[in-house]
Amino acid sequence: MTPSKVESPFVGLVPYTEDDAQFFFGRERDQQRILANLFASRLTILYGASGVGKSSVLRAGIVQEVRQRIARARAAGEPPEIAVVYFNDWKSDVLHRLRAAIGNALVSLLGKDYVSDLPPSVSLEDLLVATGTRMGGDLLLILDQFEEYFLYHPGPAPDEFALQFARAANHTGIPANFLISLRDDAVSRLDRFKPLIPNLFSNYLRLHHLSGDDARDTILKPVQAYNALPEERKSTPGTFTVEPELVAMVIDQAHTGRVLLGQVGKGKVASTSTATAVETPYLQLVMTRLWKEELRLTSHTLRCATLREL
Repeated sequence: MTPSKVESPFVGLVPYTEDDAQFFFGRERDQQRILANLFASRLTILYGASGVGKSSVLRAGIVQEVRQRIARARAAGEPPEIAVVYFNDWKSDVLHRLRAAIGNALVSLLGKDYVSDLPPSVSLEDLLVATGTRMGGDLLLILDQFEEYFLYHPGPAPDEFALQFARAANHTGIPANFLISLRDDAVSRLDRFKPLIPNLFSNYLRLHHLSGDDARDTILKPVQAYNALPEERKSTPGTFTVEPELVAMVIDQAHTGRVLLGQVGKGKVASTSTATAVETPYLQLVMTRLWKEELRLTSHTLRCATLREL
């Protein structure tokens, strides 16, 4: 099947996925820090403000990195020692959906079905032990947007998922590590699991907004990656450039506190800002809109003048 043409190196307000990994920059240090914790600890909690980019880091960063490690191992004729499962579907029967996600991920990554022949009643703990033994390695389970679990399962008493997840997380010999990712305003809701998982908060990481230098990479490097594509993969062939002044202009306007979203249904630019962190969603929104406008103007340069007019 012929790959679809790439229209833009920026994704806008949706999270980056594994398919967008070639255009994902600015989070390399965070990615390595998260991955190191995921490998080393049975349970890691990752939290951050809404829109800070947690799902993007996990999917375009962590999941893609593990996929590449598996590909390198297979190319060298070695059996992969790890597999990664990304899960964010918290509606209805979570255990059933998680089991399906594990099976699908292993088929996609390793080309084998290690799950479907296990009895439907098998516990999460026993499923992970069985699949880890069969594949001869460890599973890395990323449980993203975990705040939605509390939304769809609001009962005060632990449900079957909570009980089975806790048993798996407490099992010292299980061939699996877990990462829970959620918004910072939902961290307190993890207290539901504290009686079940004694070391629940022993390993946690906070994902911050982009720094100025990382934001610069987020603007410039996707354009460089687009230029490096074969011409037949580009929706608009040719080489694109970025005016140096544009980078500073976008970063200045995307500082945290400078853009106020959601007030009276509209975005608003604050009069002053002393923050140094950069709002990732606003930066992506600006760059996506600017890219489309330059294409409309048949320009291959992202310009300050165009941004001012927008």
